[in-house]
Amino acid sequence: MNVALAYETALATVIRQYANIGGDTHIRVWRNLRFDHRWKADEDRHMPCVDIRAGIAEPGNDQHTLRLEGQVQCYTNTADDQSHSVISGIEEAVHDVLNKLFYGALSGDGNDELTLFAATMTELCGSDYHFGGFVFGTGIMPMDESGFNAVGFSLVLHYQRSDY
Repeated sequence: MNVALAYETALATVIRQYANIGGDTHIRVWRNLRFDHRWKADEDRHMPCVDIRAGIAEPGNDQHTLRLEGQVQCYTNTADDQSHSVISGIEEAVHDVLNKLFYGALSGDGNDELTLFAATMTELCGSDYHFGGFVFGTGIMPMDESGFNAVGFSLVLHYQRSDY
């Protein structure tokens, strides 16, 4: 079970479905670059882009629960987005979706975003994966350097596995 790959894919699936990020915005899943059918090996970083990466799972003190940080980074070309209006729109749309995931889990009421996320995680991880919730981590401060604008979020997934 590759929970990091599943987490990246589930976040990308929910963002693609529910975030109004614009048709030209690529979604780059670090462990599955071909998730976005427009990805090309000779143009790995098409802009605008939402780049999704998950770290390595860390066990909790009880050694049964785990936490996995997911980073969702938004990028645009500085030359094409000097006013930061495009990246601001992408940032707002992505943040709205992440908030819906967070509050859907926190409230226990769920929502369409959380339902799609859960279905994707179960499809990719199987029945040994058990969702626990989310917390927001430290995001990436907005920056513009090296020819691109960037801003990002950290959403930490808490879960449990029953296969060990």
